[in-house]
Amino acid sequence: PSDYCPGCAPLADASGTVTFRNAGLTAQVDSGVVGGLEVTRVEATIADLKEPVIDVDAAAAGDVGAALTLLKQSPLGPTLGSQFMQLAGHGPAGYGLRLHLPTRDPRSRDYRVRVNLREVTFALPALREPVQRVSGEFVLHNLEASANSLEGSFLDVPFVLDVEPGPIGGPVSAAVVLSGHGRISGARLPAYIGLPNAVRMSGTADWNLEGRLERRAAAGNWWTGIDVSSDLRGLEIAAPRPFAKAASDPRPTRVSMAFERDGRSDVQLSSGAARARMEFARGESGRLDLERGIARFDSEPAILPARRGMAIAGEWPEFDLGEWFALGAGSGRGRRLSDWLGPVDVHLDQARVLGFKLHDVTAHLQPQPAALQVSLGGPMAEGQVTIPLESDRGVPIRIDMRRLQLQSARRPGGGTTRDTDPRTLSALSVQADDLIWQGRRFGRVRAEIAADPLGLRLASLETSSPDFTLSGSGGWLVEGATAHTRLDLHFASQDLAAASRALGYRDNVEAEAARIDARLNWLGGPSEDALSRMDGTLLLELDNGQLRNVKPGAGRILGLMSVGDLPRRLSLDFSDVTDEGLAFNTVRCDFAIR
Repeated sequence: PSDYCPGCAPLADASGTVTFRNAGLTAQVDSGVVGGLEVTRVEATIADLKEPVIDVDAAAAGDVGAALTLLKQSPLGPTLGSQFMQLAGHGPAGYGLRLHLPTRDPRSRDYRVRVNLREVTFALPALREPVQRVSGEFVLHNLEASANSLEGSFLDVPFVLDVEPGPIGGPVSAAVVLSGHGRISGARLPAYIGLPNAVRMSGTADWNLEGRLERRAAAGNWWTGIDVSSDLRGLEIAAPRPFAKAASDPRPTRVSMAFERDGRSDVQLSSGAARARMEFARGESGRLDLERGIARFDSEPAILPARRGMAIAGEWPEFDLGEWFALGAGSGRGRRLSDWLGPVDVHLDQARVLGFKLHDVTAHLQPQPAALQVSLGGPMAEGQVTIPLESDRGVPIRIDMRRLQLQSARRPGGGTTRDTDPRTLSALSVQADDLIWQGRRFGRVRAEIAADPLGLRLASLETSSPDFTLSGSGGWLVEGATAHTRLDLHFASQDLAAASRALGYRDNVEAEAARIDARLNWLGGPSEDALSRMDGTLLLELDNGQLRNVKPGAGRILGLMSVGDLPRRLSLDFSDVTDEGLAFNTVRCDFAIR
């Protein structure tokens, strides 16, 4: 073994010649081993053994993992910073080494390493995933690095990277500048970022990279900053709105990452109208995982919260509770929504809740161990929605509202629930003290919708208001290959005209008592076009009222000649004839709906 450099791995199993000339020596080595690398050539000289300065020109080959170990254990290794000391790799490479080593003045040492990479894989904890198939030439001269068009792949898509020395001065004693471009793969991106596994991306998009590594003398360590920009054109994002994006839509995006010595990384993102800041920390697995962050859609600064999780705040254009519920449910693998989401405090121009839309809503979402709790406030809604995170669809979503005004979220020309599979929907438990649906006032509402292997069952429905009551049961079930909906409803009112007005109908019929029993069924699910597909029966009973729009004629003559009204006539009461419309004592109707 030969020790040619203090702190360096020795040269072993060397074969060659050493020539002493006057006060110096020259060594020619044809083979040998240094730390697992096969040495193919070494030329070493010491011009004057009294003032020893070692000059080495060598070539070697072997696995890049062994070369990284050699470099880390050399005097140069610690000066390259903590990020480099965490770098690992494997794959074949060729090496050229030139050393100028004044033994009495370590500060004057000069190192130059030239590496030819051949389909090499590198791993760095900060990158979370390995960089693969890296090929090209990389040169390290002391603390200066350079490379021209290194090629490789990340997340299974190719990239090209250039490296060159950067400007120094002030506190910066060394710098490296990175520039590159490539494509990003949507298929693996959600898992790489650490998003819930229900978020899906597909397609690819071009990106550009600019980076800088600086050794700051005061801290004695390296700081790394990387900016990645892309318009995301070609990348489709299936996620809750407003994060969702079609592949053809551009969305200018910039991600700035700063990697610190303590294993943390700070990430700032701007994408379309969204801005976010996140802090990642190394977990027990050694991977960097999201520790805290914030996302906003307004002009306020994105300041990191003190507590863990991803907080969401500000003015949002829209919010769909069902889409967020899908995130929370997950698939049993990977991270769930509750694993990373922090509190949500947003004002929504428009919110979509279970097929309905609300305007001007303030929403506060608080993740709990077993559920997401959403508090809603505004002119259309006031109350709370609790969404279970259990994968069991039998655990109901609970809606408990003091005030709820619903409008259909169906867009003109949009689809209906006809093709929805009710076997995929969760149970519901609904309570509302004041429900208005499509302008119809139902008053106090209680409903229990249970999950069934065949779909959903309406176990109970009860509404009560000053003008009417409504009760019912039913189901939305798949029978064979087709979904069917069935409803049994009972309506009762002591003031039919007032009830008609509350339900948005014309008050052309007055009655002191009204009862309606309906048994209805149709193909598909509940939707606005169900009436056109409906079959069933309807029984209508009215007592002591008046048909206000009946014109003078036979109807009034019938009223005048009614034997049942003889006591009224004897008391000289002809108001049912002289007033507008046709008075009645009872109306009984049976309807068949086809």
